[in-house]
Amino acid sequence: MVRNYIKIAFRNLWKHKSFSAINIAGLAAGLTACFFILSYVRFELSYDNFHSKGDRIVRLRDDVITPTETIENGISPYPVGPAIAEEFPEVESFVRVARQELIFVNGDKKFKEKDIVLADSTFFRIFDFPWLKGCRNMRWPRLTALCSRKRPPAVISGGIRTGEVHTGPTGRQDPFLTVTGIMAPMPENSQIHADAVISLSTLREAYEGSLSNWTNHAPYTYLLLKPETDYKTLQARFPLSLKGASAR
Repeated sequence: MVRNYIKIAFRNLWKHKSFSAINIAGLAAGLTACFFILSYVRFELSYDNFHSKGDRIVRLRDDVITPTETIENGISPYPVGPAIAEEFPEVESFVRVARQELIFVNGDKKFKEKDIVLADSTFFRIFDFPWLKGCRNMRWPRLTALCSRKRPPAVISGGIRTGEVHTGPTGRQDPFLTVTGIMAPMPENSQIHADAVISLSTLREAYEGSLSNWTNHAPYTYLLLKPETDYKTLQARFPLSLKGASAR
């Protein structure tokens, strides 16, 4: 019986060729669209879920309130992370991540790199980005760089070596950076992407006082909360405390 049904179906398809072609093409297009939509949604929902502590990591948002509007800001002042960690025992650790464009100098050659971040030494203890070479749990000294295997900065593309760096806007020359490790390419489903991670303390060498300036909104600040901490309860206690911290 099933065989007869299949024969009748093929006869009808063959009898109405144009109509059948339109229906089959529409079905194929619909299935293809559904496949791509499902793939996109699955990818978006997978963002940052490779971090083992992901359920305890939160990012601070600093809203700028003006007389006419409230501007939602993903970045925050440099001192806010240390101030919160000191004030609230519910916070286990913090990390500040600042995006920078730097010019690496190797002899007479200069290479402008856009995908660079400066971060605290807790970066690899909070996040689980793949690591290839070096000690991920080391305490970073100042002037330390960790580079990606995907596309390391041109100045060190030949392997682990020492590079010299200075920032374009100031024209000031900073001390040497020592490459202490190689990390694997950061996953595509990560909100943080970088070809190199440089110790945030290096910033003091170029911009004195910038890490203690409450008006300097530059880094993304992430908090690692202690287990069983409700971030909404913690958040409700922020405004008054931070006002006092910024006044000190």
